[in-house]
Amino acid sequence: MERDRTYVLHILDEIDAIEKFVAGTSFEEFVSDLKTTKAVERSLEIIGEAAKNLSEEFCKNVPDIPWRDIAGIRDKIIHHYFDVDHAIVWDVVKNDLPKLKAVLERHR
Repeated sequence: MERDRTYVLHILDEIDAIEKFVAGTSFEEFVSDLKTTKAVERSLEIIGEAAKNLSEEFCKNVPDIPWRDIAGIRDKIIHHYFDVDHAIVWDVVKNDLPKLKAVLERHR
């Protein structure tokens, strides 16, 4: 479905942006750089929103991705912005996004 493809491309664009934001950055540098943390959080919000808009059919066809969790990170960031856990954000960026990118690259 073309609509799903559009959302997949949005997700991939944001993952690419996050990779650029944190390239060569340690966790300590990430946490101390307000611009980078805010940029990454915003990109994660966009990824979560795009994931929420993927069709049920698409999500069922890509069952190895925890779509609910991806959508949930957006809600967590938006609704708990005063206490965003940067360690969790960093873990998502370093461990979860590469896996998501690899899977979605096959569904461009």
